[in-house]
Amino acid sequence: MHRALSFLLAFFAMTGTAWAGTITASGNVTPLSDINEMILIDGMAEFQEGPTTGAVPLTAYSAQGMTFDIGTLPCSVPGTGSQAQYTTTNASNFPSPLGGGWYTSPSNRYAGVATFSVPVRQVGLTASTNGTQYLTAWNTSCVMIGQVTWVPGGTSGFVGLEATEDIYMVTYGNDDMWGGAAYGISGSSIYSDSWVWGSGTCGSSTITAVGAVTALTAYGQMNVVDGIAEYDEGPTSGGVPLTQYASQGMTFHTGTLANVLSGVTTPGTASQPNYATFASFAAPICGGGWHIGQSNMYAGVATFDTFVDQVGLTASTNGSQYLTVWDQSGQMLGQVNWVPNGSSSFVGIDTGGVPIGMVAYGNDNLWTGGTYSISGDTIISDSWAWGGYCTSNAQCDDGDVCNGTESCSGGSCTATAPLSCDDNNGCTDDSCHPTNGCTYVNNTSSCDDGTVCTTSDVCSGGTCGGTAIVCNDSDVCTDDSCHPTNGCTYTNNTASCDDGTVCTSGDVCSGGTCAGTAINCNDSNVCTDDSCHVTNGCTYVNNTGSCDDNTVCTTGDVCSGGTCSGTAIVCDDSDVCTDDSCHATNGCTYTNNTASCDDSDACTENDVCATGTCSGSAVTCDDTNVCTDDTCDSVNGCTYTDNTETCNDGDLCTENDACAAGACTGTTLNCDDGDICTDDSCGSAVGCINGPIANCCDDPSDCDPGEICDMNSNQCVPEGAGGAGGSSSSGTGGAGATPSGSSSGDTEESGGCGCQTPGSSPLAPNAAWLALLGLGMLTVRRRRST
Repeated sequence: MHRALSFLLAFFAMTGTAWAGTITASGNVTPLSDINEMILIDGMAEFQEGPTTGAVPLTAYSAQGMTFDIGTLPCSVPGTGSQAQYTTTNASNFPSPLGGGWYTSPSNRYAGVATFSVPVRQVGLTASTNGTQYLTAWNTSCVMIGQVTWVPGGTSGFVGLEATEDIYMVTYGNDDMWGGAAYGISGSSIYSDSWVWGSGTCGSSTITAVGAVTALTAYGQMNVVDGIAEYDEGPTSGGVPLTQYASQGMTFHTGTLANVLSGVTTPGTASQPNYATFASFAAPICGGGWHIGQSNMYAGVATFDTFVDQVGLTASTNGSQYLTVWDQSGQMLGQVNWVPNGSSSFVGIDTGGVPIGMVAYGNDNLWTGGTYSISGDTIISDSWAWGGYCTSNAQCDDGDVCNGTESCSGGSCTATAPLSCDDNNGCTDDSCHPTNGCTYVNNTSSCDDGTVCTTSDVCSGGTCGGTAIVCNDSDVCTDDSCHPTNGCTYTNNTASCDDGTVCTSGDVCSGGTCAGTAINCNDSNVCTDDSCHVTNGCTYVNNTGSCDDNTVCTTGDVCSGGTCSGTAIVCDDSDVCTDDSCHATNGCTYTNNTASCDDSDACTENDVCATGTCSGSAVTCDDTNVCTDDTCDSVNGCTYTDNTETCNDGDLCTENDACAAGACTGTTLNCDDGDICTDDSCGSAVGCINGPIANCCDDPSDCDPGEICDMNSNQCVPEGAGGAGGSSSSGTGGAGATPSGSSSGDTEESGGCGCQTPGSSPLAPNAAWLALLGLGMLTVRRRRST
């Protein structure tokens, strides 16, 4: 920021106002168009407190004597003050050149109304290009002193006013208060930046110079300001970092002065400056110096790496103080001595174009041979400024090849890039000799190989290496790697995995966690407590809970042995002719059957069910015995009562059959037919059988021709032969001779054979064939007798 400020201050000091705006004054005030017209600066508001949006705290600058106001204005001035706001959106409203003002974002929006608690005669600010603007002042008696009107001409610029009496209140905006307008924020939005204010008067002090230098008594005497140190970086105590302002070309040092800059013979030791929050800066601060917040305690010794021939600072009231400079070869150029007299002031030194190699500030008179130290009065300083306006390359050349090649351009020293001796290798000790340039020596230092993926890094042979760290998080669901900057990284993947339980399947990584789809251990059995054991898998433990076996055919259902069952309901309708069963939904059912049964009636048999009733066919009590009277009793069944009925015992060998004692019996049939030549017998199936006896005769006619009937034996014998006699029906006749003179033809037997004896039973139906047999025999017999 202040490099831009210093350049513009110097530029406008040399060339005059270069901005195109117009400033006019009304009342008893004088317009200011350049910050160099400020006699001194007692306070400064840059709106750089840290916030970039929101309201500017009303008391943000009260420590410097200025307080913003809102609401009804003091002094009964018409209008209303609104709180100023930080803004970063209005850089386009501050185009260069700024006419000795400066702008650094953020800035102040809505302008503001401010009152002062310290004597103020001069007020200024950097005004934007945004419309006609007015800066109006009132005195401590609330009387309007005057007003400055600023009409921008395409650029921004410094706008201020100076009064001949102390200023109590100022307003800044686009309202013509001198013309009677009420103050407000309507109209064009007004932006401003870098407000400054001061008393306009200084106490007396003495500044003297010795050697080839000139004393500077005002900030405006700086030709070019290349850098500014305000000590408001943030810390409130401790040492000011030695390189805090190195980017602006100045570096603080500690140690002996001879070691700070080669060629210096001045005795003494430099100490690190410290931040201080107590102030020894009495108002007014003369010569355009300023003090804001923190300051520099213990002064300091500094060197410059650019062309600098002017150095200045805001000196405190604390004792006689010295500002001493050396050239780049270490030769002391001169010294300025400042003796305060109740005030603080801007104090500077100018070498007249000789590049400053080193500067020291303290309370030691080094020009007369004093030793530099921090003993004696504590020296407080603030707002250091440095710079130079070169005229030749020689002024810029520091004789050190390590700093690059310096040259003068447009009054400023510029340099090529410093010789970089950094080989980006921590394993070499890199250095630069002012004449010889860069050197690189291998070392064995601990190092950093540029990756956090190794540990115990150490240099060897110019190379840094370490032991690789282990980035295994033992999680299969992360891809483990090591990022050189971020270290171990564990990137979630979607790999297949094993979540350590058999209770899931299809395990896969998601969100760094291995998980699968839970297996279904539901056996759909309410009588088991279903669970899953990470190792054993599904387990089913029988329970004894109440349950429903899903049938109305049971009652009091309860689990046992893993099965739901209840006490079967009784569906017995005591009817053997129904199949009794139970339907799980409909309950007891009785279905007619055709089963064998017992109708409890002994007079039926083959009992069978039909249409739900047991019945049978009537039993047959016929015992095929005509000699019994057959009946049936439903309890006792068939009964058979003997009778005496006439009957047929089925035996043709009996006659006069009759029932007795349940049996049919008759008297024995007499089958004797009185014929000696028949064998008489009886067959129960055929009745009497009178079979002819072979060759039997009882009459000569019974024998065939050529035979005779032997009456002794009743046998037909050939004629001439005798035979033994035989019995008639039971004996066998002997052979006999054919009677002489008998006929050669058969004689017909007398009597028939096979005829039923009168009084015998009729032939049974099956006796027919026996009769036929008898007739055949008779035929034979007759054949023999013909």
